[in-house]
Amino acid sequence: MTEEVARSALARVTYPGLNSDIVALGLVRSVTVRNERVHVSLTVSTERPDVPDLLRADIKTALHGVGGVRSEVQILAPERWARKSDPWAGRGRMAGVKRVIAVGAGKGGAGKSTVAVNLALALRGAGLMSGVMDADIYGSSVPVLVGLEDGATRIQMTAEKHILPLDALGLSVVSFGFFLGPESPGSGGGPWSERP
Repeated sequence: MTEEVARSALARVTYPGLNSDIVALGLVRSVTVRNERVHVSLTVSTERPDVPDLLRADIKTALHGVGGVRSEVQILAPERWARKSDPWAGRGRMAGVKRVIAVGAGKGGAGKSTVAVNLALALRGAGLMSGVMDADIYGSSVPVLVGLEDGATRIQMTAEKHILPLDALGLSVVSFGFFLGPESPGSGGGPWSERP
């Protein structure tokens, strides 16, 4: 038994309810083989209480099939792993925000704002509370897409310097464009200025 053989076996273990394997999903943190014993460590985040036991059973079966008679499966919660490895883990979180989806691209005009707004609207349509934070300093088009062209005149901050989101289309919206005037691009241009 080698680590390579063990990892190949793990690549045949599908995550319960999905068509992807645990290696492709990036859940396998470590695989160690010592004295014929295989130790597998996973990071799993799930609300289904049966998933850890299902994964343990499937992993042990897969390893047994390639000669791993003795195996141990450790399943860690993402928070426990993050505290040890994530340098940003101690930073503040946004209160009330459960998930953050980042939309980005390396160039302008690729459709970042359009994708971000439509994704937020689709999530809202699915019954979830959703919002958009637009940090595009080169050309903030989110205000135009959600009908907040007057956002610069309406935006407010708390005494603690926290930005209060504006409401548009049922979304909470904050955009860098709210802090730009028609003649003051953030960095090299903006939606209201011509670029050279």
